[in-house]
Order: sequence, then C-alpha cells, then structure tokens
Amino acid sequence: FERKTMFANEIGQGSFETEFQPLSTKDTLGLALLQMRDEIRDGRRSLEVKVQERTLELNQQKDRIEYLYQQVTSSIRYAKRIQESILPTDAKVKALLPNSFIFYQPKDIVSGDFYWIKSVHNKVYIAAVDCTGHGVPGAFMSLLGRNLLDLIVNNTVVLNPAEILNALNQGILEALQTSDTHSKDGMDIAICCIDFDTKVLEFAGAVNELYLIRNNELQVIMGDKHYLGMHFNNLSGFTNHTIKLMDADCLYIFTDGFRDQFGTVNYKKFMRKRFNEMLLKHHTLDMMQQSKIYQDALKDWMGNLEQTDDILLIGWSI
Repeated sequence: FERKTMFANEIGQGSFETEFQPLSTKDTLGLALLQMRDEIRDGRRSLEVKVQERTLELNQQKDRIEYLYQQVTSSIRYAKRIQESILPTDAKVKALLPNSFIFYQPKDIVSGDFYWIKSVHNKVYIAAVDCTGHGVPGAFMSLLGRNLLDLIVNNTVVLNPAEILNALNQGILEALQTSDTHSKDGMDIAICCIDFDTKVLEFAGAVNELYLIRNNELQVIMGDKHYLGMHFNNLSGFTNHTIKLMDADCLYIFTDGFRDQFGTVNYKKFMRKRFNEMLLKHHTLDMMQQSKIYQDALKDWMGNLEQTDDILLIGWSI
C-alpha cells in the first residue's frame, strides 16, 4: 500500500519513469495504477507534440503578420514622402507669406489634413483642408483635393474663393462618381485670397471658418455649413466674404483637430473657448514664437493620451 501510494504521488507530480511492480496479475489496484501512468504519459506526450505544432504554427503566423506589417508600413511611409512632396515647402510659404507659421501634425504616418498655397495674378491663395477621415483614406482624399485646387486655379483667369469652392465641390463629386446624397466623403476647407497691393482679403469656407484678430478683438468669419462633396440641391453654393485688411491684423485658418483633442484634465476636449483665448493671448508675438507656444500647449494638454485627429493651424499677420 505504501509503495502504491508513493507511485501514485510520483504520477501526480509528473514523474512517469518511476519503477513499480504489481504484487501479481491479480493486483487490480497496482495494474490500474500502471495503466493510468501509461495513459497519462502518452496523453501528455501527445499534448506536448500538439503544443509544439501549434506553437510552430503560431510563430509562422506571427512571422507572416510581421512581414505583412513591415510591407504595409513601408508602403505607407513611401506614401508619406509622396504626400509631403505635394505640400508647399517652407521656403515657398515664407516667400509668399513672410510673417506666418504652419503647425501641421498628422495623427498617423499620412494625413487627411493638408495645406495649399499659390500665387496667381499677384494674389496669394492659401487654404487649410480637412479631408474625410485620417490615415490612408484621408491621404487619398488629400491628393485629390490638392490636384483639383491646382487644376481649377491654373485653368481659370480670375476666381474668388467661393467660385473655387463651387468648382472644387463639382470636381469632387465627379471624381468620386457618387449620386448618394447621404455620402459623407468630402472635405472641410477654409480658403483665402490675399491682395497685398490693395490689402483686401477674400474668404470662403466649407464648414471651417476664418479668425481675424484686430485691436485685441477676435472676429469670426463663418464658412458655409455644407462641406465639399455634398449635393447642394436647393443651396446656392458658397459665400464669398471680403475684408479690408489693416496693419497688425492677425489671421488664422485651421482644421478641427486642435479643438477636438482630448486632454488629461477630466478627458475633455480642448474646445473652442480655450482655443480662442489661447490665440488672443499670444497673437501679438512673432509668428514662429506663436507656433512654438501652440505646439507646447497642445502637448501639455494631451499628456500621455493618443492624438485623436490630424492637426493643422495656419497663422499670418499683415
């Protein structure tokens, strides 16, 4: 009985090589213990083989996933270089808007936000554009938007911002080939045309607005409520706003990423009020100083939270 007890304990501890001899062919308990040991040992070996096979399979799948991830990431990083190549260079921006800054911070490798600047007939056109989504889908829309903007401006003698948006909206609808009136694919945009000789600025917006700070007061020039890529039905298109500029005017166009960013304080968004107060507080500083302050403010607000959307803020002064 003591030997049987010790043998059973050895089996329970996973030791299957312990010698044990039943008393006789009629030792039912001893024979049962031997049979149990053999079955457990064989079952364990079979399980170990299955585990090894499954582990090998999982490792192969892991290697495959890592390979595919590297391939996709490599492709997206290449797409990032293509997307960056369509953005205006810092030198071009400074040449056309000397006292300006662009704070551009994509959420992912590629971005659904983009900015565009062009000089035509001694006027400077500048736009901040927020395409549907972010990442790869947004990046595809940004390529479409940029190419359409160039095509519209290069092939028309004189256009105001509202006319550009009307043409851009039609171009997007044709490119997307959609008749779905409920489709949300498209863009929000703020676009300005600046005539530095006459100091006249024209603005039009699809959802997005223009901020003008003059004499320490913030004026908000609202864009229209319909986005680009929307079937207007009975709407008359976009509204053109004309503003006579004054020395020391500061102007800002942007997408909604900054204001919609969640922060570590009660997990709330940055929101419009805080955003407006920030611009008012620092608008008299040099533009590059402003850019640094706004970047730091966003970083402090986010803390260790993930960025929720692409971020674009453009500012310039007269």
